[in-house]
Amino acid sequence: MVNQKVVDYIKTHMAKGYSGQQLKDFLVKNGYKESDIDEALKSAMQEPGSVPTPPEQQNGPDMKNKGNISQGNDNTSQTQIEPTGGFKRREPLIVMLLGFITFGIYNLYWLVSTSNELRRNNIDVLSPWLLFLMLIPGVNLIIMLIYLWKYCKGINKLTGHGAGLLFFLYLIISPLAMSLCQIEINKKA
Repeated sequence: MVNQKVVDYIKTHMAKGYSGQQLKDFLVKNGYKESDIDEALKSAMQEPGSVPTPPEQQNGPDMKNKGNISQGNDNTSQTQIEPTGGFKRREPLIVMLLGFITFGIYNLYWLVSTSNELRRNNIDVLSPWLLFLMLIPGVNLIIMLIYLWKYCKGINKLTGHGAGLLFFLYLIISPLAMSLCQIEINKKA
């Protein structure tokens, strides 16, 4: 039986510019069965009043209006899910310059911002809150190395660039690594 909440969710977010495949991928990652999603997609496309993608949404969906639905089965706990957010486009040269001008403070801000963007898009990176552990002497270097390694693996999952190479660049020439990551993130924005 078709879950009407999922059908409504699909119709609403297709109207906002999400493709059926984006919605399916997101719903699968959040515990829905592929067969249930396929059924809901088919139902959403057949129902009268399903809205085509508006022309002003061609560059991507509106990420400010996020919708919620409850998990499909009545026997499971009620969980809210939201569509994935987009990536912010930043100029790589500006990212490098701001890092130099602020003596690395902007680099931390950038790392936290892009980590949050990756996390919103279901890419496994560590929580930026772990960076507060860098305030503890002796632990800060270990935390930063672990954090950067997981971050590089997340960028690898997003773009296909080698995590080892990115990690090496972060250790040797971090502004170059940041610029490379931002160029790849801009492609996904």
